[in-house]
Amino acid sequence: MNSRRALVAVVALVVLGGIAVAGPVTFQPVAAGSRIVHGAIVVEPTAIQPKAAGTRTARAAFVGGSPITYRLTATGTGTVGTTPFTEATFTLELTTDTSLIINQGSGVYATPSTTGSIEIAGFGVGTFTDVIDVFSNINGGSVGAVGFSHGASQLDLCDLESPVLAGYDLTTAIGPAFSSTLVPVSQFQNIGTSLGDVSFSSYHDGTFTATLGNGTAVPTASAPALMILAVLLAACGVVALRRFT
Repeated sequence: MNSRRALVAVVALVVLGGIAVAGPVTFQPVAAGSRIVHGAIVVEPTAIQPKAAGTRTARAAFVGGSPITYRLTATGTGTVGTTPFTEATFTLELTTDTSLIINQGSGVYATPSTTGSIEIAGFGVGTFTDVIDVFSNINGGSVGAVGFSHGASQLDLCDLESPVLAGYDLTTAIGPAFSSTLVPVSQFQNIGTSLGDVSFSSYHDGTFTATLGNGTAVPTASAPALMILAVLLAACGVVALRRFT
């Protein structure tokens, strides 16, 4: 009996310990004069060279792809032209092909710079007048970062971190990945769109998804769901032990 209880305790500890989910990670503060490019702080932004539409700045890593659409939906306050909006839902969107994803090295993956869109509640859908790209930075270990970047300057417009994105290389469907904190709002200023120049003074509560050609994102299990599953598996193990002892 004592050995059975000890075994059950060990199973519980292993299961519960094995599904521990990393807490939210705070983006590093950005010093004056620095910029965020593909999730990394760059001290000398003047060294960044503009990219033309479709430019591939590093080696391609994937062959034989599928259409994929990336979306980041959040709530923000800002302006379109001279018209202000407050706490409006907005969505950034870009579609490309998984075969075109670029492995930039050092744990960073990116789409080619291409046409993207922004939808803001009350204003409708607009197209960016400059190319944009989507990147994934997996250097956070148990937490990955994704974001939309301004293709001409390569400066990030809106980035999101989540444990759901750990190891994500942009080639598969994923999501939803949620974070209450988004950065770097200071770089989303006077960005040209067909709606007018868009600027944000604040944004928050972002959700990122990537959907393949059929438009279906792969459901991602939440931490509570994983916990329930672990408890059920542990219970099944106890029942099995009782049958064989």
